[in-house]
Amino acid sequence: MRRPLAAAMLALTAAACTSEQATPAASRTRLAVTQPAADHTITFEAESRDGTSSLASVTYSVNNPAGDLLVHQSEDRIELPFTKTVEQNGPVGEVSMWLFNKGADDVLICRIRVDGKLLDEESSKGYFNNAFCQVPGGQQ
Repeated sequence: MRRPLAAAMLALTAAACTSEQATPAASRTRLAVTQPAADHTITFEAESRDGTSSLASVTYSVNNPAGDLLVHQSEDRIELPFTKTVEQNGPVGEVSMWLFNKGADDVLICRIRVDGKLLDEESSKGYFNNAFCQVPGGQQ
């Protein structure tokens, strides 16, 4: 009684090994994953009033409403004008930018825009001067 069962199992196994199988690529389903658009676009701008391409240091940061630091970046020896755009999902808290002139006698200007709207602009004149822009949370 066991021999017919064993023979049947062997025949099924052989048939399974030799039958045509779908190729793995043909049986896969591709999923397209898209990221939702950012809730806010924050743009940091720095320039010199006289158009001088002076070297500067810039530090910019974005916090959430709870005060948690989301973005904090420093860049050194940048040439002006400078623009950096950061996309932020969810509510935005305090946003700030600090700009330091590396020695040219010029007027530095810093700007912060949120969703295209200018929220702060500050300037400073002189050698080794600095400008600081800040937008408190809740004003975006």
